[in-house]
Amino acid sequence: MWDHIFPENGAQALRDVTKKHLIPRLVTADDVAQAVSWGMSTHCRPKQSPQSSRALRIDANALTPQVESGPETIADLVAHYRLKELNEDSHSQKAFPTRAAYQSYLENWVLPRWGGLKLDQIKPVAVEEWLRGIKRAKATRAKIRNLMSALFSHAMRYEWTDQNPIKLVRQSAKRERIPDVLELAELQLLLTKLDTRERTLVLLAAATGLRVSELLGIRWADVDFDTLELRVTRSIWHQKIGIAKQKPRPSRFHSTATWRRTCFSGERRVPIRHKRIGSSPVRP
Repeated sequence: MWDHIFPENGAQALRDVTKKHLIPRLVTADDVAQAVSWGMSTHCRPKQSPQSSRALRIDANALTPQVESGPETIADLVAHYRLKELNEDSHSQKAFPTRAAYQSYLENWVLPRWGGLKLDQIKPVAVEEWLRGIKRAKATRAKIRNLMSALFSHAMRYEWTDQNPIKLVRQSAKRERIPDVLELAELQLLLTKLDTRERTLVLLAAATGLRVSELLGIRWADVDFDTLELRVTRSIWHQKIGIAKQKPRPSRFHSTATWRRTCFSGERRVPIRHKRIGSSPVRP
């Protein structure tokens, strides 16, 4: 085809033009490796915030405090707390839902109000009044208060401060309204309106008090049809599989056998069609 573009010795002309203008020299494997390395180091690497970089330095010099002082601000302390306690690869025993909730509280509440202040500028009365002004349930405000207390306990553990002012902050977690508990007749009416799968889930929730995440984490291997016991060993939250918040515990229940006969034919699986956040559904 190049002879139509360069009719006189078209192929040779193409090579000459390419050599002169487009490809000045051959590209070797070392050139590619160098280009990839340069690109990764300058463009593809995620940018770190100053607080994250400082948290890494603080952690690296934790055993030599004379080299690096402690965090200067609450934002620095939060960055180090995230590095040590909320990192998925850390040795923290916090479950994924807990880490996600803490990240949300830090990002939306703690950092916007207190991130720029130094540790010794946090006063109990100021924090208490701030919590009182948050338009959220008492339980949510109590969780924010407890997280701030955990931040200062973290700083005390690393000997960056000798006091925790949040311990003097008063915040009730008392329930503001009594939950509406279904009567037996109401539950029976609800069950008549549901298919087998959904009826089994509702029965499990009503009879055992399991969390939604624990219900979604149940596998057939957790069900003992001989003793009619159900072992709760894991949970699923936002498509993340983790261990149950409490120790594995058996629950006696009968209706799972009916659901199993309905949903299974040999080894064919029927996925739970719940609202999911992720790329693929988690099968029971």
